[in-house]
Amino acid sequence: MGTLKVEGDDELIRKFKQKAREEYGQKRGSIKKATMDLIEKWVEQDEKVDWGALRGAIDSDKTSTELEDEAWKKVD
Repeated sequence: MGTLKVEGDDELIRKFKQKAREEYGQKRGSIKKATMDLIEKWVEQDEKVDWGALRGAIDSDKTSTELEDEAWKKVD
């Protein structure tokens, strides 16, 4: 079994521990269980995007570059 030591922002760590205890209970091992579950979900997540499902989602005659330029103008 491997070991992982993590240092981070105090407030974020506090919130994580609180959430882990809420989800897994106030018992020994709840932080470890929450951490392992999150790591497993992140590692195993499917990162593939179904671009076919997005095709036609925006009804426009403009190119993607033109749409991007237009969006950035609204941000600036």
